[in-house]
Amino acid sequence: MMNEREFLELIDCNFPYGDEHRSIELIDRSLSISPNAVFAVVEEICRVPVSERQNVSEAFLLELLNVIDDRFRHPIKDLVFDVARILIRKGEISVDDAILKMEEIVRYPDAFSARSIVYFSCDDTEGKLEKYFE
Repeated sequence: MMNEREFLELIDCNFPYGDEHRSIELIDRSLSISPNAVFAVVEEICRVPVSERQNVSEAFLLELLNVIDDRFRHPIKDLVFDVARILIRKGEISVDDAILKMEEIVRYPDAFSARSIVYFSCDDTEGKLEKYFE
């Protein structure tokens, strides 16, 4: 069985956006590894690399997020998935909102990738989120 670190290396900027079957296989694998692995998949889904953006639709990304939403339970899931949906739709949240969300997320050390989702959800020009991200 693959450990969390190996899984994160496997999907980092290498998610199979064009292959629904493989995407769902990776979602299922993440569910068997750790909450952080699941949040890492969510991060890949909501932060598509520039090189892949023209190859994947917003509807497909939201569909993948809904698959995870149906199969995953975690106390901060709704908070993080709300932000992920905003990112998929090319939106952002305010820095103050991100700080409030980050204060909740840091209570869960098993969810570092969730921090990354919120960290990249706003235009934090003053670096207010740095202390939560590190």
